[in-house]
Amino acid sequence: MASLTQTMPRPQDSTGAAATAPIILVLFLLSLIMPSYFFLGGMRLTPTRLLLLATFIPLLIRLLTGAAGRIRASDVFLMLFSIWMVLTLVYHHGMERFPYAMISVVELLGGYLIGRVLVRNATDFTLLFRCAFWVLVVLFPFVIVELLTDRNILQEISRLAFPTYVKADSSYGRIGLNRVMAGFEHPILYGLFCAAVFGPILAVLNRGLLSWILLVLFLGFMTFASLSSAPLLALAIQLGLMAWGWMTGGRWWVLVALGTLMYVTVDLLSNRTPVTILINYITFDPGTAWTRILIWEYGSAEVWRHPFVGIGMNDWIRPSWLTSSVDNFWLVVGMRHGAVGAVLVMAALGASLWAVMRAKGLEGQLAQLRRNYVLALVATYVVLCTVHIWGDSSSMILLLIGAGVWLSEPVHITRTQAAVPSKRPERTLPYSRFPLKTRHLPANGAVSRTETRR
Repeated sequence: MASLTQTMPRPQDSTGAAATAPIILVLFLLSLIMPSYFFLGGMRLTPTRLLLLATFIPLLIRLLTGAAGRIRASDVFLMLFSIWMVLTLVYHHGMERFPYAMISVVELLGGYLIGRVLVRNATDFTLLFRCAFWVLVVLFPFVIVELLTDRNILQEISRLAFPTYVKADSSYGRIGLNRVMAGFEHPILYGLFCAAVFGPILAVLNRGLLSWILLVLFLGFMTFASLSSAPLLALAIQLGLMAWGWMTGGRWWVLVALGTLMYVTVDLLSNRTPVTILINYITFDPGTAWTRILIWEYGSAEVWRHPFVGIGMNDWIRPSWLTSSVDNFWLVVGMRHGAVGAVLVMAALGASLWAVMRAKGLEGQLAQLRRNYVLALVATYVVLCTVHIWGDSSSMILLLIGAGVWLSEPVHITRTQAAVPSKRPERTLPYSRFPLKTRHLPANGAVSRTETRR
């Protein structure tokens, strides 16, 4: 891996901080849109899985030896969950499921490690989301064709040499259009990718009112093409939170208090739970909404029947006419690996988010990057209550979670910001409170390992 990262000059930001491993980040994003796979020893391998297998051990060693800063709570919880996932699957299925358990660890922990270890400064962070934007630009013509004609050109090209994904029955068209998969395994996963990078791309590429509007329209259209309510909800949450932050000057605790009050009020006055009402109103199809509600009721009952080790990959108790598909990431984890597994995952993802939210000393564009990144994670966590992620897309979400950990290291950031004074005051626009131009992107590239561990 070291030789791979040294084969080309590393991009730098205005502070001179070099990108940690730009080639690997670019390859990862490109691998996501390659709808091909092959089997080796009964194991399905995709381009993303191959990259994760090649980088997993080196990145894990770098994390454990302190090369990526001190060990964080999110690192510990996610490693504990990885161990627990293997133990529960072996407990239920014996060594037959051991290869599946290990590749699941590589997908989840491996994706997280790429973001956690290889995104260490503002150069890495902006590179990641600039590349994500250009990946979407490359996908744009393919998305148009698939949306209007239901022809997936990427799959047709891939099918010439490798097996490729097949559009499932749940991927049927809506409102007279066809749901777009592009290079992903399902339209929801494609839409979730677009929605998850929405806020950070705005922060990285926004240079004024016109660019902000164009970016919102482009990213909004790309997300809409999935014709999935969950990704559109993620976009709506991010835009709503941006509007709240502008109108209130960032009084987030007021929003939390109002949300809690609203939840309690609805729960007391309605004969339906707030979650039921939310699911009912955010889906395209009312039938789909009620199906998800029933899945939640029967699935959560299964979790409490097996709170410690879950049920593994075994079937769960439900009416014969209810689908076996569970559209809830948190619930799937709880059903397969017990409440213990669900708590470990929630603790890992929550600890990462909380550390970035509490970071001090962020100014200028770093503060903007942190704000939009946090909003994207909040929206993604909420939407994972209504969708499940698997395969390469689970690696993508975990990479995004790991990619923001460096923002919670204020010692590095404060030193760098002090060394890069702004040449002139930043101007802000009322629609976003974001700087029109930022000539300097502070980063933590020139910090010794001793300082990293403080």
